[in-house]
Formats: sequence, structure tokens, C-alpha cells
Amino acid sequence: MAFAAPPAQADIPACTRTVQQTGVDVSDAVTAACTRGVHADLAGCASALTGAGVPGGAANGACRMAANPP
Repeated sequence: MAFAAPPAQADIPACTRTVQQTGVDVSDAVTAACTRGVHADLAGCASALTGAGVPGGAANGACRMAANPP
């Protein structure tokens, strides 16, 4: 009998830490954007983070962190 691995957990904290490293405060908008990344909406996540003041490269990186848990 084989057991399935548990589902991967979202990594919103890694996303929000990346945002904090850019000097942008973690707001509800940032958390919502990171949640979009968790659901594989990387373009929507990056667009929302950029709108919240996160530089483009950092926004993309944060969204990738959300989408790919450790």
C-alpha cells in the first residue's frame, strides 16, 4: 500500500519576507498578491506587488517564492 505525500504548503511567508527586504511594508494588498502567487497566478501576483511599490525584479522573485514552496 502506497501513501501519497501531503500536499505542498503555500509559502506566503517567504513571499512577504522578500517584499520586506525591499523596504515595502507588508500590507493586506501584499498578502493578497502573495496569495495569488500561491495559486500560480504569477503575472497577477507580480502586477499587484509592483502596484504596492515593490520593484519589478523583487516582485517576480517574491511571487516565485510563493508559488514554489521549499
